[in-house]
Amino acid sequence: MAKKTQLLIYNPCHEQWDAMQPDAEGRFCGSCQKTVVDFTTMSDQELLAWFASGHKNVCGRMTEDQLNRDLVPAPAPKKRVWAVWWQFLVAGLLVSSEASSQVKPPKAPMSQVYDDTARNQIVMGKMAIGLPNQSLRIIDSATQKPLPGASVQLDDDPKYFIADSTGKIRIPYQWIERASVLKVSCIGYEHTVIPVDESWLGVNKVVRLAARPVELQPATVLGYSRTTLLGRVGGLIAVRTEKFSLKKAIKDTLLCRKTPLTIYPNPVTRGTTVTLSLLTDMPGNYMAQLYSGGGAVIESMRIEGVDGARTELMDIPGTLAAGVYFVRVFQLETGKMHTEKVVVF
Repeated sequence: MAKKTQLLIYNPCHEQWDAMQPDAEGRFCGSCQKTVVDFTTMSDQELLAWFASGHKNVCGRMTEDQLNRDLVPAPAPKKRVWAVWWQFLVAGLLVSSEASSQVKPPKAPMSQVYDDTARNQIVMGKMAIGLPNQSLRIIDSATQKPLPGASVQLDDDPKYFIADSTGKIRIPYQWIERASVLKVSCIGYEHTVIPVDESWLGVNKVVRLAARPVELQPATVLGYSRTTLLGRVGGLIAVRTEKFSLKKAIKDTLLCRKTPLTIYPNPVTRGTTVTLSLLTDMPGNYMAQLYSGGGAVIESMRIEGVDGARTELMDIPGTLAAGVYFVRVFQLETGKMHTEKVVVF
């Protein structure tokens, strides 16, 4: 299979084409002291032939439709049997007869005029051949096993990349080059923020996540009865005992429960919405995600400017299968998260 070649521009040059001095192959740039080759009039076959001739460290000018696509080479000529026989016949006629020499007049030189207004053009700097996607592998730091369903976010971009069954994630090279940090997270593991530098570009990386211990909310235990001291007369103590009330015990328990994340109704019907109740002492911007049991992100929503108590509605898609799902809410600045289970039927 023939190799495919693309032309990509990662660091466009901002020098003005019109300000450069005309040159044989294009124009001369006084800033970098190099000739900027004009590729705008070349076809795909001419571009492939030009780069195949060994030119390196080139500055050039191209049009948008010459970039980010496969260059099409010239089709190989087809050999025809009748053409071979025709060549033999012509050779025989030339041998058996006298041919008069004739001097043909030279052809007039051909020139090609390109209209700059015919299509949009861009002024570019250095060129590079297409690079493969950036590959990440998310594993458990203790067991070294892959973490399928782990997610990676670039800076504050709302789009997430999800790891496959082997824990691998592939991210386009152009996205990695523009990112400053990667935010890696997985259910049951510590949220990790990794800075991106030049050592990441074009290198396969392994990210290790540490397991996060399960934090249980404080529990309050009520007795089966309540005893009240009424008074003391001489050596006698008067007391009053109240019977246990299940209704009152449930009410007291609910009043004491103040979790950072509460979901209701729970269970919930497919195609409806649930209410996310946030109660946090860390103001800022949050991200809420609905996960499947396998760790795949089903629904995401950004919650801006949380300060204290806040309620938001999250859609439950009608195409979901009945089962147990998870809602995770984490702060974008610190990565601190809270997870609750939700039953869908």
